Amino acid sequence: WAAPTVAGGAPLATYTARAWTTNNRAGTPAGTCTTANATTRTCTISGLGAGAYFVDVIGTTTTPINSAPSAIVAVSPTVTAAIPASITPGTQTINATQNVSIAATSAFNTTGFTGTVTYSYTGGTLPTGIDFDTTTGIFSGTPSTLLTQTRFTVTASDQTRTATATVNITVSAPGAASITPITSSAQTVNAVVGSLITPTSAFTETNLSGAVTYSLVSGTWPDGLSLNSSTGVVSGTPTATQASTSYTIRATDSLGATADATVNITISTTPTPPPSGALSAPTGVTVRAGAAGTAVITWNAVSGASRYTAQAFSSNTSTKIIRQCSVTATANGSSFTCTIPRLQSRLTYYVEVVVRNVSGAISTPSRIAVTVL
Repeated sequence: WAAPTVAGGAPLATYTARAWTTNNRAGTPAGTCTTANATTRTCTISGLGAGAYFVDVIGTTTTPINSAPSAIVAVSPTVTAAIPASITPGTQTINATQNVSIAATSAFNTTGFTGTVTYSYTGGTLPTGIDFDTTTGIFSGTPSTLLTQTRFTVTASDQTRTATATVNITVSAPGAASITPITSSAQTVNAVVGSLITPTSAFTETNLSGAVTYSLVSGTWPDGLSLNSSTGVVSGTPTATQASTSYTIRATDSLGATADATVNITISTTPTPPPSGALSAPTGVTVRAGAAGTAVITWNAVSGASRYTAQAFSSNTSTKIIRQCSVTATANGSSFTCTIPRLQSRLTYYVEVVVRNVSGAISTPSRIAVTVL
């Protein structure tokens, strides 16, 4: 609109545009907008529903005194209703485990907002370790406290319009910690004084977090034998005889959770006779890269076997076991598979399958190279 001519008196301070539903200005305006000063001569009436309107403008002085309204103008084309504000996804669910990092929720897609959108939530207190991003509405982090299923309402706002969505969060306690093989029947060492023993199998860890450390629960190892505190492997060359003795090995994770397993060790002056019927090396061994950081090994059953262990090494000649997985033999199994976890991506490992029986006999393995994804 154009500025009016002011005959005298107080100067104009602002203008107000008014939208009416009838051309006789009956009732209350359906919407208004007011300028910040008298030099601005445009403004936008928002919040109108769909329909036709009649608009006029009045000026207000600093006193304040309202001027006579301008001539009324019919709005053309007809005003259409704004798109409703909304955010998607409408519902997200987090089923978390205590002290385990969660997969962050998805960022929201917004519709119908005109300004900068910020986010807030209601519904309770988040578990310790879970963070909320007010610029994206994303939940992320590592929960350290438990939480029964709780519904949180996320509200998106641009200061004019709002929309909501729901995020359900549950934080459960982890399952019982364990390491395998557990029993001494699965980890038996028949050693000879002065001879290097075949190292025991590295343990497979379940429900243990972060770095895991292995230790002997009580007593001392036979002279010449030692425990690898990172893998739980017993190795070395014994220097004195010893009757059959069971040792308890304890795994402790970064949060203090523990799990125990046993190893039985007998040391004699002469080799323990092998059981009748020597164990054959497994046939049909195949190794492939599995999901990120894993290797999947498959092989045919071996007669007389009680347990199979697939072991990963850094080279074809290395004696240090990096990681391993174990499978208990079953009478009706014709082939077996296990997955070695927590390998470093894009490195080549050398994998072998070792066969054991209840008397402790071990097959002679051969190694196969595999590059981990």
